[in-house]
Amino acid sequence: MFDNTTYIKRRTELCDNLKTGFVLLLGHQNSPMNFSHNAYPFVQDTNFLYYIGVDLPNCACLIDVEKKKTIFYMNEKTVHDIIWIGKTKKVKSWGENCGADEIKSLSDLSADVANKKHVMYPPQFRDNNKIQISELLSIPIHQIEKKSSVSLINAIIKQRSIKTKEEINEIRAALDITNLIHLKAMQSSKPGKYEYEIVAEMEKIIRSKAVDLAYPIIFTKNGQVLHNSVYHNKILDGDLLLNDSGANSSMHYASDITRTFPANGKFSNKQKEIYTIVQEMQEAVIKQLKPGVSFKEMHKLSAYIGIKGLKELGLLKGSCDEALEKGVYGLFYPHGLGHMLGLDVHDMEALGEDIVGYDKKIKREAEFGITFLRLGKQLESGFCITVEPGIYFIPELFSQWKKDKKLSHLINYNKFETYMNFGGIRIEDNIWITKENSENLSDFIIKEIQDIENIMNE
Repeated sequence: MFDNTTYIKRRTELCDNLKTGFVLLLGHQNSPMNFSHNAYPFVQDTNFLYYIGVDLPNCACLIDVEKKKTIFYMNEKTVHDIIWIGKTKKVKSWGENCGADEIKSLSDLSADVANKKHVMYPPQFRDNNKIQISELLSIPIHQIEKKSSVSLINAIIKQRSIKTKEEINEIRAALDITNLIHLKAMQSSKPGKYEYEIVAEMEKIIRSKAVDLAYPIIFTKNGQVLHNSVYHNKILDGDLLLNDSGANSSMHYASDITRTFPANGKFSNKQKEIYTIVQEMQEAVIKQLKPGVSFKEMHKLSAYIGIKGLKELGLLKGSCDEALEKGVYGLFYPHGLGHMLGLDVHDMEALGEDIVGYDKKIKREAEFGITFLRLGKQLESGFCITVEPGIYFIPELFSQWKKDKKLSHLINYNKFETYMNFGGIRIEDNIWITKENSENLSDFIIKEIQDIENIMNE
């Protein structure tokens, strides 16, 4: 936990933004694998972590907005609990650590919210929390999502989007560990090994640092599958390996890094050509990042550079401007340029992707490819984001477009077809938007072709 002044300050700011009402925040409960005492590793609700900081199951808080008063709810551990899970700090201590004004048993929560007007809660994505909200506020469970507070959602996004220096330091700490797992992946990968062997080496480092993964590792020779988490493939000479993986800090701030490298430690000419284009896509964007810049326009900039590069290789033809306008890039670059990063790897995604990533000025577009862009709005000082362009050769998507003769005056389908066993390349870094510019927090994680080849052949 941070110092309790951090949580007090966050809740005070929340109250100032809301003016009136009560805010109900539920921590997560343990999630059973197959029965109640055999649970998945506990992961706390990130809104609860942000405002309360207590990383334990079965907690809640109620904030009186007008009085700026916080009640923290948690039950004391019984002897039975201690026998099975061990001793922990007293509830009073946890309440003091988060700077609560009052500390009560969780059993008191129902009576405290009863008959209170204007109780606000954020969207819930876990069923047990939906049930609890339903019981506490007498709301039919099918209406829980609909009745979550828009004003609370907006207030949370306004706060959590702007990262303080102490938050950025946590992301830096996560990146330090992430660097180790990416180096290990490069150094451990060899033709003849299986993907799961490399994943095991990365997970070993995570365990040795007493932290968690920010998300399930994406490590694959099939880089054209954007979120591939199947590790059963044997690595062959000539394969490209895509490693999208990141660690959490001890305070649960995420990192999110992708590197792509050759299994045999030497990029082929073909691989170099595509890699160089992706790197140019990324670097052109990073140079432009600062407060006030539209991230949707940055996505289009990266797509334009990708179009220009593939045209030079003969895969595309015609006007680059027309290709951009018509969305040709959806064929080779079907995902968004990046997203917000923080306590969630796709930060605050549970609050609503469109609300987090867009606003009244900049709306999500419906066209294939750009519709998957999670962040489109203008950047602000304090944002922490990912920049992760890619080029992918997806046989199923290619076959569909070719069959439909889609944009055939702009696509050299015969040339494109020669890349169908290529896979995919993505390069991803984590960027902090500063007052006047931006800082690449992960620029020390190697990505230059020569550096990758050197580290793999040491």
